Amino acid sequence: MFALLAACTSLPDWLNHLRVLGLDIGIAHFLDTYGYLVVALFIAIESTGIPFPGETMLLAASVYAAQGCGLNEAWVIVACVFGATMGDNLGFWVGRTGGRALVRKLPFVQESHLVPAEKYFRKYGGATVFFGRFLAVLRAWAAFLAGVNHMNPIRFLIYNFFGAVLWSTTFGILGYQLGRNLDKLKSVISALGLLGTVIVVVVVVVAIVVIAARRRQAAAHHAEAHIAEVTPEPRVVTQQLEPRSVVPPAES
Repeated sequence: MFALLAACTSLPDWLNHLRVLGLDIGIAHFLDTYGYLVVALFIAIESTGIPFPGETMLLAASVYAAQGCGLNEAWVIVACVFGATMGDNLGFWVGRTGGRALVRKLPFVQESHLVPAEKYFRKYGGATVFFGRFLAVLRAWAAFLAGVNHMNPIRFLIYNFFGAVLWSTTFGILGYQLGRNLDKLKSVISALGLLGTVIVVVVVVVAIVVIAARRRQAAAHHAEAHIAEVTPEPRVVTQQLEPRSVVPPAES
């Protein structure tokens, strides 16, 4: 029933044979057997926050479409958008309903960390969800973190959907256009991965510096307020002088 495609064995090992969670996964086998369904499923699993080769599946399916192996690229992109949207919404609601209790149990997370995170998602949550789709770590965790930090659900849905459309179209077309030049495709994907890693590192460093600076500023204001509280106000003492009687000079 699901054997939609004729066997296509032209995928290279780096795009076909993967080891995920201790299991050997053959991308070509799943594509040959389940077609668009497995494209949506792989990407949905990754989007919920589980480490899974969703992006690799999108690229492999696009290569299949480029090589005439039974897939249509437009439907590959549609399946990707569907899987990404469904997976992200599941991750968002898991984070919103039970994620905060889970995060509080982490030894390196304090309650004081959650308030700034909520403020961040109120201000930059849309951009994080939208552009995070292009970065491997954020692609898997942005939706869950948005839920944990109580991002507005409608706002999340809008940014998440359009981010999924842009990411699916970009990487789908990339895989399709370079589907017959796999060495070049591997070089481009490696370069994009390196660029994404650099961006994540830069963002993390900047965030650490900004947070440290704000903490120092808050500590300084707290110290100034404490000094003002314990320092007594100067008291002005007024001395009332008694009126002195004026003795008129004696007449000569």
